[in-house]
Amino acid sequence: MPNLLKDLCLTLILGFLFAEVFLRVSSHLGLAIPENPSQKPIFIIGILLFSLVFRLLMHVRQGSK
Repeated sequence: MPNLLKDLCLTLILGFLFAEVFLRVSSHLGLAIPENPSQKPIFIIGILLFSLVFRLLMHVRQGSK
């Protein structure tokens, strides 16, 4: 269980960093992702949730072996 908790914390940190870097790079390149700037927190939360679900699925898959 401690490994899962450590993995989830690491996933949250890396997911947040990825989202921030992605938004800054897309802004620098002139891409409007997301189109409405007020949707930035929702975009970041979406990336974090996707990352967490992916990590949990990987954990379940490794646990079933």
